[in-house]
Amino acid sequence: MVPVLALSALLVADAALIAWALRPAPAVVEEAVATSGSLSSQSPGGASPTPSGEASASPTPGPPEVRVAPLTRVVSAVGDDVVWVADSGTCRKPGTVWVSSDRGRSWSAEDAPGQVLRVRADSDLAAFVTGGDAECALQLWSSEDGAATWVGPTSAAAAWSRVPGSPRTVTTSSGQEVRPCRGKAEVVDLAPLDVTTALALCDTGQVRTTNDGGAGWSDVFAQEGTLALAIAPDASAAVLVGSSESCDGVVATPVRNGEPADEGVCIESAPRTGEVAAAASDSRWWIVVDDEVFSAAEPEGRWRATRASLDTR
Repeated sequence: MVPVLALSALLVADAALIAWALRPAPAVVEEAVATSGSLSSQSPGGASPTPSGEASASPTPGPPEVRVAPLTRVVSAVGDDVVWVADSGTCRKPGTVWVSSDRGRSWSAEDAPGQVLRVRADSDLAAFVTGGDAECALQLWSSEDGAATWVGPTSAAAAWSRVPGSPRTVTTSSGQEVRPCRGKAEVVDLAPLDVTTALALCDTGQVRTTNDGGAGWSDVFAQEGTLALAIAPDASAAVLVGSSESCDGVVATPVRNGEPADEGVCIESAPRTGEVAAAASDSRWWIVVDDEVFSAAEPEGRWRATRASLDTR
């Protein structure tokens, strides 16, 4: 796993920041329409089904067309150009895995090996996914040929993951099942950094972190309506993706030095519940909104739609 640099700057917040729930106002409306191309002819699947154990409506909903819920689409990126996107599907009806090695100008599409709750890419060919097998038992699959074939399932005991059928639970890199969110709150998104450190986004809008392998979790900050989060591999910056009544799409709010910006960037798009995801490599940031994919060189933007979209319908 990638070592954590500048961890204290991002993961340790003072009491005032923890108590503060930021409601950003969009600052810039980006052009956010995929210009051409789709994967409908390549996709082996149909509409993205709801995974087993999807959350009910959040106590902090966004606009009527999208609500806060555990992700049903996940993304991982490597370098400037490589990005993997997975539609979770269900345990009995897996979704699709898309891979691009040219920054979204084109995509390959393959069947997922199971319900995908996390994807971790190392190159355009190599990655692993975690999720549920046909019985919804947590498993791990790996690929060395860009998702064309999969090895597994094998044990997921050494990998951070959300747990199929249990939206309050994550498994740590030591194989322990823990509940990072308070009370009955569910885990919307999970962002591991290394074997001991991870961030969890709760459906209350609270972002929580652990640096002891999941044994203890502490608050970082809260932002209502947050749908997904991404953190740089060196923990130097992050992005919160959420909803706002003043934005016809999603708002990307950069986080630096442990503090979200006062204003976010409105990305015009058509978000669907559970189908908003984000990821970061060491040089590029990615946001997936339903079938559209956007990228930027910095967490502040400028966000641009990729040439091809993930048109599964």
